[in-house]
Amino acid sequence: MKKLSQYGGWDSKLEERAREILTLRFSELSDSFEFAAKGKGKACGDSYISAAYECRLEAGERRRLIEGLGAKGELRKKLEALDDERLSRVVEGVKSKLSPEGALRASRTIDILAKTKAGGKKVGGDNLQNPVDAAKYAEFYEKGGDKTFKSAYNTSAEEVDFVIKRMRDERIWSKVSASLGNKGTPEASMRKEAWDGQPADARAKAVLKSLMDNDFKDVLGNELPWNSGMQLDHKLAGSMGGKDTEDNWIWVSSATNQVKGGIEREIKSKGMTGAEADRFLNDKLISTLKTNASMSADEVAKIKNQGSAAAVAKAQRRAALKENMPLMTTSQIDSRIKEAKLPELKDMLQASTLGGSRPAFLKKTVRGQTSYPTGPQSKSVLKMRWGLNLESSDLKNIGQAIASSTYDTRSKAEILQVIIDRFGPTTGLTPAQRKAILDAAG
Repeated sequence: MKKLSQYGGWDSKLEERAREILTLRFSELSDSFEFAAKGKGKACGDSYISAAYECRLEAGERRRLIEGLGAKGELRKKLEALDDERLSRVVEGVKSKLSPEGALRASRTIDILAKTKAGGKKVGGDNLQNPVDAAKYAEFYEKGGDKTFKSAYNTSAEEVDFVIKRMRDERIWSKVSASLGNKGTPEASMRKEAWDGQPADARAKAVLKSLMDNDFKDVLGNELPWNSGMQLDHKLAGSMGGKDTEDNWIWVSSATNQVKGGIEREIKSKGMTGAEADRFLNDKLISTLKTNASMSADEVAKIKNQGSAAAVAKAQRRAALKENMPLMTTSQIDSRIKEAKLPELKDMLQASTLGGSRPAFLKKTVRGQTSYPTGPQSKSVLKMRWGLNLESSDLKNIGQAIASSTYDTRSKAEILQVIIDRFGPTTGLTPAQRKAILDAAG
């Protein structure tokens, strides 16, 4: 560069472009580019590059990096099998004081989380699983496994911190942190008790450690899709005094979690507590799993396929309603609402939401999950949405829907605003109507 500059063949623009190209690989040539400054971007050998670029190493550099790790035997074979980007990740992990084994696990964790996909919608048969696994789960619970299970690892804070740092630098963390933080859908009171006052991603960080402790496997040792195939379960449910803390977490298949959640809701409705509730849960869980285990794989598949077909049909019905309801006259909508039974009312609520909002807005289950209002309440909400005349009974129904949101920590006025945001009345509510609704809500 200096010689070219001396002879007039170099200018500032050309130099800027040359430095930009060189910096894609060699950070020491320009610390002025943030993405390539030391510790920024993703690791590539001894340098850092933008997350948008592919890391490529020369053969000699690869050998030097692997030899520098001092790995032998099976570990060395695993390192040699890595591509340039993953090898560079491991090298950086070791520089961050991790062992080669720990850095390898951290790199694998990043790869798993980077493939995150949203969990699919639940369909019929979701509480069924492979009969062989159902039998193993039944045996697991018969032996008291949910109380005695121990994780395979105790992941260090340094490993977790390194994973999060690299995911941030590789622009992955924001994509998955919310999913991690919401695993297990703890009741609002459980979440508040355990995590209130802590950093926003404290629970996500703890869930990540738990996944790493269990090597992304359930209690049977099955490696399942962490965001859809298995669930974070509370050994002792919140309704039975359980805490939302790591020592009360366990990873089970989504199907097993569905079964257990249903039994917990039954326990809540029966008013059971203490040892009675614990025995009922354990006995019924084992019995249900054994029933699943007695089925053939074909029977399970048939039920799941029927559930999938029903889900498709439901989606088609709702799509047709969403398209057609705005075209109906007021009298047609009024007649449709009056004649509808609860299943169709759910479809109509789904079709009547504004934008991409979800119709289930009442937090009324044992885990604080959202659900639909009753039939009369649904009809009143739909009448409000489509600008029909609201009688005093309708205002009372909407107020009672708000009152039934028993696991919601928001004020009654805030819940009403949620309903309005999702089912905004075309004619608007008058102050008197708002007051009547909130009075009925109590």
